[in-house]
Amino acid sequence: MSEPRNPLILAAIAASLATLACGGLGGPAPTDWTAYSACPAGTPGCEPPSEPDNAIRMGMALGSPLVSEALREESKIEEDAHIRLNQRMKALDELDWAIDGSDVSGLHDALSGLDPVLADIVAYAAVRGEDTGEWGIALDSTGERACGRGPAKLTYRQARRLGLANVQPAGPIRADQAEDEDAKKAALAKAVAMDGETPEVTGTLAVSTEIGGRACVFVEGPDDRTDITRVAEALTRALGPDAPGLPPTGDPRAIPARLAKLYAADFPDGFASLAFDRGEPVWDTLANQAVPTDRREYVRTNLAHAFGSAVAVRCLLVAKDPAPTEPQATGCADALSKR
Repeated sequence: MSEPRNPLILAAIAASLATLACGGLGGPAPTDWTAYSACPAGTPGCEPPSEPDNAIRMGMALGSPLVSEALREESKIEEDAHIRLNQRMKALDELDWAIDGSDVSGLHDALSGLDPVLADIVAYAAVRGEDTGEWGIALDSTGERACGRGPAKLTYRQARRLGLANVQPAGPIRADQAEDEDAKKAALAKAVAMDGETPEVTGTLAVSTEIGGRACVFVEGPDDRTDITRVAEALTRALGPDAPGLPPTGDPRAIPARLAKLYAADFPDGFASLAFDRGEPVWDTLANQAVPTDRREYVRTNLAHAFGSAVAVRCLLVAKDPAPTEPQATGCADALSKR
């Protein structure tokens, strides 16, 4: 006959197990949003917040606990990503173009070789407002305006470093400089400068339609950035599960590291020597490899834009779904309340 169990001992064991389930003895609160739902309020040693924080919400919206863990670790990115998300949500209807048969949705579908959550973020990263068509203009890693082309809005340097074969030089000018040959040549020279060289730009020049008072001057000819299949293949080679020098896909650092590589590809020099599998947050990874602060800030800002845009598009899809699934519906509830 077994000895009667001491209820005090049983209670102590239960409390210890609950504590371990919530991050270990003396450990932090869980960053995995599934752990929050498995941790009832009042359990000794395991007090979940009354509602999810921003990292948890964004992870839920994208359906990935790893995103929550990544954003919690990337403290320099999490707050700015939430700010970008709120900006998108206030003009959510402007993003409709991205989900209904656009090149962006086509790119998303073509990124089947990437982790599904990474595919969401990479495809929707350039969705920052109204559709600007084939071209976009934003600040590059040197702090200058640059032209991005195609659904991913890749710059000339990014496209070359990702291995696209046909990439035509392009650079921004003011709309009133469309006939100014010197301004056009100067813009193109800045765009192609990389790894200590500025190759001569030749060929017939053309000018895009106006984008917010500016336009892109570019060399006419085939450009792989406009080919969804080739862009998807290049992104998969560079960022996919078998890409060298990156954390494995099950690591919380896997997505931030891959996005950092994508944006660091715009650096005018030093990209080839960078490692992205150092087991550190992105900011530290770049700082410990002597990447200048302004370039680190460029990567950080674009990661925040990418996460914010991806969550906004996912929440737009939730808003249009008469029966949205979980955890996306809960993850998007706060963001949708800000419309």
